Amino acid sequence: MNTQTASTHVSKEKLVADLKVVVADAEELLRATASQAGEKVSAARERIQASLATAKVKLTDA
Repeated sequence: MNTQTASTHVSKEKLVADLKVVVADAEELLRATASQAGEKVSAARERIQASLATAKVKLTDA
């Protein structure tokens, strides 16, 4: 493995790790706002849940 390939691999691993932290934080935010009412909050929570599901699948494949 050459230096550029190794650097790219390290960058990818760092990105995946950072994204996993973002996913965990977003899930915690969803749990913390579970009791919040309102149409806009509900719609935002649904979009976030869908985005998180997609992100988890992509992170698994990364």
